[in-house]
Amino acid sequence: MIEWDVRKYPVDESIRVVFKYHQAGTGATELQMVENFAKTKQKGNCEFCITGESYNVNGRVLDWRVEVHAGANLLAAEQSYLWE
Repeated sequence: MIEWDVRKYPVDESIRVVFKYHQAGTGATELQMVENFAKTKQKGNCEFCITGESYNVNGRVLDWRVEVHAGANLLAAEQSYLWE
């Protein structure tokens, strides 16, 4: 579960939460999942799951990074210690 709170930033555009990751079977290929929220939703949570065929074919997640954007502006980010 990913929780975010960007109320301390001026937000004039919709919120976009981006989950970037690498899986064991994808090598250096960076994959990503995106959730979009209205600009009025400046605090919330979402969940990204790697399951089914994606997990069976490509394996476990090796590293990850989560970014919260408002339009083109990066508001917040967090990542695993293996992320490069």
